[in-house]
Amino acid sequence: MVVDAFFSKNYAIAREHFKQSAKNLGMTLESIPIGQFGPNGEMLSIDVAIQSGSMPDQALLISSGLHGVEGFFGSAVQLAVMKKWQDDPHLRPTQRLILIHALNPYGFAWRRRANEDNVDLNRNLILSCESFRGSPAIYKDIDHILNPKRPPSRWDWINFRLICPTAKHGQAILEQAITAGQYDYPQGLFYGGTEPSHLSKILSDNLDRWLGLSQKVIHLDFHTGLGAWATYKLLFDHPLSDNQYAWLKSYFGNESVEAISDEQSGWKGGLGHFCKTHAKDRDYICALAEFGTYKGLQVLAGLRAENQSYFWGNPNSRITEYTRQRLVELFCPKSASWRKDCIRQAITLVEQAINGLSTKS
Repeated sequence: MVVDAFFSKNYAIAREHFKQSAKNLGMTLESIPIGQFGPNGEMLSIDVAIQSGSMPDQALLISSGLHGVEGFFGSAVQLAVMKKWQDDPHLRPTQRLILIHALNPYGFAWRRRANEDNVDLNRNLILSCESFRGSPAIYKDIDHILNPKRPPSRWDWINFRLICPTAKHGQAILEQAITAGQYDYPQGLFYGGTEPSHLSKILSDNLDRWLGLSQKVIHLDFHTGLGAWATYKLLFDHPLSDNQYAWLKSYFGNESVEAISDEQSGWKGGLGHFCKTHAKDRDYICALAEFGTYKGLQVLAGLRAENQSYFWGNPNSRITEYTRQRLVELFCPKSASWRKDCIRQAITLVEQAINGLSTKS
């Protein structure tokens, strides 16, 4: 398997490859436009491929690109999995399959993590009992560091600027304040928005239909950027029963499974919690499969520089183009070994999920 063939140069190419691969497998395709356009005027849409399967009471859902630029890897995983099924039909699952390509097509196309409103979609999927309000207590003190209102500079090192806040608040509290999500700074990082996004409405309207008659569902949503190089964790942002947690640990391994409590992270508006709530009475498990790339400060610096260019820089300048290219590298490294190792691990995860569905009580 030539791994590089699955990594597309841009959203438009990735989308066409996804659609063609799904057609080759005879899957049913849906395209839902979001009313936005890409750099070359192409229509942006969320594309869904569905296979009914001979075991419709079980469903595997694989999604990609919730954080737009992470779609370069997530799309590659979907293409690699479909190629394997095409090459060896005996490996093709008998369960219902739902593959959702580019949950955030705007961010994918424009090489951003956020959507067209600068919204982090994994902080925007708010439940009816929650509100689009609030920020971590110390965010206002570090906003000028995270989101300076000027174009980026090669001499502006964020690690030096975070020395004082780290000393004052402690590293753990600072990291939580940065990544938990905030709803008060529209031009800032990890912004959750003020209202439901296109994705929120699309999932609310369609998820139940896509799942069909399935009662047992495993949802793998692929992410990059967090964790050690070329390793992964399965993160769960929704409540798990004792039986579910024990099954996940026994099946995927103790070291791979990590539940995230609201109290621990301060994070709300996550995909897993939203989908589980809208899956009604199904046994629904959503794992955010997070593959590590570069060190945390490097990723944060790249996000900060790209955000500065987006709001305060010249869109046609070399520095703006550099920040976009750098962001792609940070979330989808060109390293041949990283790509090979991560695609191999991702395919194994999908196979484990398929086998697990048939054994799950």
